[in-house]
Amino acid sequence: MFKPYQEIFKIHGFPYVFCGLLFSRLGGWMWGSGLILFVLYVFDSPLLSGTAVIFGTVPSILFSPFAGTMIDRYDIKKVIVASQFFAVIIMLFIPFFFSINLLSFQLFLVLITFISLMRPFANVAFRYLLPQIIPEKNWDQVNALDGITQELSVILGPAVVGILISIFDANTAIIGIALCWAVGGASVFFVKKLEKPSAKKSQSNLLSESWLGLKYLWKNPVLRGLALCMPFYTMTFGVLNVCLPILVEERLLWEKAAVGIFWSVIGTASLLSNIYFGRFHTEGKERNNLALGMFISLIGFAIVAFSENIFIILCGLLLIGSVQGLVDINLLSLRQRSTDANWYGRIFSMLGMMLGFGTPIGSSLAGFTLTYSLTFTLLIPVFTGLFAVLICMISIPRQTVKQKDVYYTES
Repeated sequence: MFKPYQEIFKIHGFPYVFCGLLFSRLGGWMWGSGLILFVLYVFDSPLLSGTAVIFGTVPSILFSPFAGTMIDRYDIKKVIVASQFFAVIIMLFIPFFFSINLLSFQLFLVLITFISLMRPFANVAFRYLLPQIIPEKNWDQVNALDGITQELSVILGPAVVGILISIFDANTAIIGIALCWAVGGASVFFVKKLEKPSAKKSQSNLLSESWLGLKYLWKNPVLRGLALCMPFYTMTFGVLNVCLPILVEERLLWEKAAVGIFWSVIGTASLLSNIYFGRFHTEGKERNNLALGMFISLIGFAIVAFSENIFIILCGLLLIGSVQGLVDINLLSLRQRSTDANWYGRIFSMLGMMLGFGTPIGSSLAGFTLTYSLTFTLLIPVFTGLFAVLICMISIPRQTVKQKDVYYTES
């Protein structure tokens, strides 16, 4: 089972890129939970924690197309190192100003806004590197490893932050996040050769190039289809984010804090799913595999919606997690095969931005409908997911190995 992955780790430079991706992602998930906990511990206000989350995430989403343009334009190694270490320096200002009693909430918002602006560079840049240093025949395996770093970070990130805060304090957790990002940035120093695709360097401004990237995405039928269908699927997890703590409290009569156990179940199943499905080659089958994975997960959402038994709920969550590898690997491979290497930065960042909007929309919708019915709210993922499957099958051209022209539609 692990032989294909062992071969990838023998490719020159990949172990360092994998290390950088893992620590960058781990720091990102630590930051996601650590940001809220820091505000609660230091400023003692749930209301302010919500404000901090907005300032810590929205700038990242909005700035990502420009970050992708800069990644396409400039030396990727310098982009990763500069963005990671700039984020680390700003991050360390937080415990510094706190230690000298100068950390107001307004200053804290300014600092986390700058940190948020740096995050798209690392998020996109490492994924930009993977198809550049890995042969196309191994893209499915490397995308599985990409998914594995994501699931490991989901499982370990919040736990590590909780341990650091419980043993030490909130400032130590912030320093731990900065250390992860520093390791992620430093890892690319050991990658000797990072070549840009051969292309004439553009002299236009960032806004114009970003607009060209959007036009490229829209004129490519495969990328356009992904942009239309995947936000509806990511809405499913936005709904689950809000509903799962309520389900744990109301149906199982547990404390809301126990929701972490259920997310660990999903994360572990997703991790194993990536390992398993990464062994298979997807070329020519991506659309059907993607639709199949999404559809099977909807059965899991339906099980969770109607069940009040913990074991049946766990089975539903396991089913949701067990096909995430099938969804993620085919999504990433299809995106890579559909994009010319000169456009990787812009396309990866724009698709990431579009997928990113699905989660908060789903959470907002769930917050509104929960006042009426938990069961109905838990069924929203089934409806939005079915819509995603339908759009996927209609809007994305059918791929076969003999019809690779659909991958390279000119913009």
